[in-house]
Amino acid sequence: MRCFLLMLACCFLLFISKAQGIKGSVTDSTNQPLSFATIGIAASPAGTVANSAGKFTLSLSPGRYTVICRHIGYQLVQQEIEVQRDSMSVVDFMLLPQQLVLTEVVVKKGEDPAY
Repeated sequence: MRCFLLMLACCFLLFISKAQGIKGSVTDSTNQPLSFATIGIAASPAGTVANSAGKFTLSLSPGRYTVICRHIGYQLVQQEIEVQRDSMSVVDFMLLPQQLVLTEVVVKKGEDPAY
C-alpha cells in the first residue's frame, strides 16, 4: 500500500510540474553565441545568464513580459513575449555591436585641482 501511494504521489508531481517560461539563445550579428549575456524581465528581479554556448532558460508564471537582453559592448534588445501555461516560449536574441565615441581629454601639467 505504501509503495502504491508513493508511486501515485510521484505521478501527481510529474503531472503538475510541467515547465513554463522562456528558453532561447543569444548570438551576435555573425551568428556566433554570446557567452554570459544577461536576460531579465523589465520591472522584475527575475533574470538569468546565458551559458558559455549562449543558451538560457528562465521559469516564469503565465502572462505577458518584456524580456531584456544585454551584453557588454552590444546594444540592449527588448522583446515582448507571452508565456502560456505548461509550455516554454522560445526567445532568440541577436545583439548588434555598440559603437561609443568619447570626447577628447586634455591633460595639463600643473597642480591637481582636487587639492
